[in-house]
Amino acid sequence: MSEGRIDFDPKTRRIIALRSGYRCAHPECDGRTTVGPAKQPDKYEDTGRASHIFAASKRGPRGQGNLSPEELGSATNGIWLCAEHADQVDKNDGKDYPPPVLLGWKAGHEFRIAREHGAMLNPFGWIENLHIIDAPVFKPDQRIALANVNVIVGDDGVGKTTICEWLWSLKDSSTLWRWGAYPTRPSRTYRDVKVAIDLRAPDRLHVELEIRGGRSTFTLDNRRYPFSPIGYEVSALSRESRFLSPAEGDQIFIAKCLQMDEIGVQALADYITESPGISLKAADWREAEEDEDSEPVRYLYCELANGQKRPFRSLSGGETGAVLVDLAIARAKILAARRPTLLIIETGGLSMEEKFLSLFLKELSSPDIPFQSIVVTTQLEDDAVWGGWQVIRLNRPAALGVEGQFTEIIVGDMHAVSKVR
Repeated sequence: MSEGRIDFDPKTRRIIALRSGYRCAHPECDGRTTVGPAKQPDKYEDTGRASHIFAASKRGPRGQGNLSPEELGSATNGIWLCAEHADQVDKNDGKDYPPPVLLGWKAGHEFRIAREHGAMLNPFGWIENLHIIDAPVFKPDQRIALANVNVIVGDDGVGKTTICEWLWSLKDSSTLWRWGAYPTRPSRTYRDVKVAIDLRAPDRLHVELEIRGGRSTFTLDNRRYPFSPIGYEVSALSRESRFLSPAEGDQIFIAKCLQMDEIGVQALADYITESPGISLKAADWREAEEDEDSEPVRYLYCELANGQKRPFRSLSGGETGAVLVDLAIARAKILAARRPTLLIIETGGLSMEEKFLSLFLKELSSPDIPFQSIVVTTQLEDDAVWGGWQVIRLNRPAALGVEGQFTEIIVGDMHAVSKVR
């Protein structure tokens, strides 16, 4: 080891190789094996390389991203590549292959290896890239390479929800009205939108969404469709401007937050008992009558990780947010068992406690999670241990509404995501 360089030790190198099945993780390598028989009958050849995602040395490719020496030398920071692609990704100081790209390759490849090994039977799906060709709010011709877990950070009005709505369109077109698709007020002026999404489901696909003249179309394999023909599942959690009403049951409020039906919410809460979350370990429904003339109201009683059993509506803001995230993750796991799934969590209004968010991000980064996720927030503090997720910062240099000012996307500040509010 040269001075100042943090190499992988033999044990870590072996872990990186085994998790990759000794196959190159480069998407265009088609899983080429890097181990095989040597000429001697009692020997083998190992030509693969455990490459650093963030650099082993201070001036290495892609920089060190403020990671600690322990993080730089961990298996989380390694990707298994063949010799050809290991050299390729480090050329030009790694600028052509930034950390989000390599993290995406690694997560997608390990997902496929897990399926082949029998650890996962889920249908494979992976959104690799979002290309904003031309759209309101954003500077034209920008790309976002998506990793397994992505944290989108930015002030209000810079386009965080916009990105989520375009990705949601892989499921259905219900969010496109905001961008002028079949407007209810035809007299209003809308600016045209054109974005492209590259994904695997399981074959590599290139989908273009275009909204022009009040009409939305999707293009796949040079054929135009009125809506996305892929059948991708997108599940979302959002609590913006939603508050519990004494007159409505908990299932109504939770259904609005999770954007699902009330019966499904009640069954999902029952399911938690079989598959406990990080904060919510068990739940049951109870009915109470506010007065003799009113219909019974259903309340959710929660058994929390600390052993307490309390009504959902008596929980603190942070506890409520943690329970909702547990339910959202449980739902995404069920959906991902049958079709490719993306989970979107908007933290606004959740009042998420730091300890729970760190645990949730760690869980979402686990190779056992069969779906990608996006966490949307307005604030981010950089003093936690990196867990393999990526940060996507949206920045607008001037105030919202100033002519000629557009949001710029900064991807690559990967190192710490713990205190997201």
